[in-house]
Amino acid sequence: MGPPEQEASQKRLSMDAGAVGGVQFRKYSLTPEKRKPASSAPAPENDGWQFIQEHGEMDKSDLKQLKWIHHHINLEGCPIHGWQECLVQKALDSLAKDSNSQAVPKI
Repeated sequence: MGPPEQEASQKRLSMDAGAVGGVQFRKYSLTPEKRKPASSAPAPENDGWQFIQEHGEMDKSDLKQLKWIHHHINLEGCPIHGWQECLVQKALDSLAKDSNSQAVPKI
């Protein structure tokens, strides 16, 4: 059986299997699972979170915060280089919310 015939028979078999009972999954894998070794080194993103806390722009007026985010996520060597803009935005919003809730005395 040549490659075109083999390919056609595999497609037919796949279609028949789908019609009979759908896709089936194996409960056990025949290959050993590769586990990542536990690392005691701090995660590299911790530097980014700390950078945002210490240097993040809280002022949203005149697009200051957006400009700060765009500059730093595209700056080579910056701890948040390559991060998603929405993630940095959420972090800054969270920090601003936290600082506002601490500044207002609760009754």
